[in-house]
Amino acid sequence: MNMILNRKDIIIAVGNSWNNEVIRGEQAPFSAQILDKPLFSFIQGDLTKISVNTILMRARSLKKQIIRRYRCDELRMRHYCEMRISPLKDGELEIEHITLRVESRGLPIDINTLG
Repeated sequence: MNMILNRKDIIIAVGNSWNNEVIRGEQAPFSAQILDKPLFSFIQGDLTKISVNTILMRARSLKKQIIRRYRCDELRMRHYCEMRISPLKDGELEIEHITLRVESRGLPIDINTLG
């Protein structure tokens, strides 16, 4: 999945894969829900926002692609991913997320049921 940000980190374009996603209970493509919105309105947690902002600033200032690996977990799955941030013209950035592998996790433990 990829997207393009303007120099103010507003999402101005998304790849075709975003158009295949539909938000539960709605018929509009997911891309319609995120275009022209600030990237940081979709990111939670101060540390995560600071980290992403630092990576974006670094790609812009160095004018070269930055690659970062990360893990995104679900209840029963671990997603190992890579984010590639590439500078474009006029301070725009292309951000691409690639899933490298997915692993199954054991069932979570409900701490309320432990003695």
